[in-house]
Amino acid sequence: MNYIERNEEERAEFLEKLEEIPENKRIYIDETGKNSGLNRTHGYAPRGKKVEGKTHGKRQETLNIVAAKCENKIIHPLEYGCSMCAKIFECWFAMLLLIVGSGYWFIMDNARYHRETVLREMAEAAGCHVVMLPKYSPDLNKIEPEWANLKSFLRNYGRNYASIGEAVSHYFKSA
Repeated sequence: MNYIERNEEERAEFLEKLEEIPENKRIYIDETGKNSGLNRTHGYAPRGKKVEGKTHGKRQETLNIVAAKCENKIIHPLEYGCSMCAKIFECWFAMLLLIVGSGYWFIMDNARYHRETVLREMAEAAGCHVVMLPKYSPDLNKIEPEWANLKSFLRNYGRNYASIGEAVSHYFKSA
């Protein structure tokens, strides 16, 4: 994380604006990715013995997910196997707007495919608003901890499922 490039004034302005938005009208949006390998990062062995594991040399698929979070509820998670782009994001966002209805504030980072002007127009047409997070401020996006929990779940329990997609679906159903 490059905290040097953070703008504390922008962060303060964002937090001030956030106070004006009711908690139940804030929808945080973000994307994450997970390598489908589900490789363990730790192992156990007798003291002084090396832990060894096997893995194949094949390139593993990456599962990407975009989702929204309002209060403690995950909304409209979408799994996809390609790189995110503006068209995919805007299509997903259009469906999200239909699901949630009017009066919400969508809070997201400044990813290159988050075309702010287009997203604002889409949101305003649906009676909603878009607020962009200050640069280098993922700590202000309340969906970020959800990704950490999901990845921990996949590391610990992912092998119990036929595929990483099945494990992710189970995680969101039980969340």
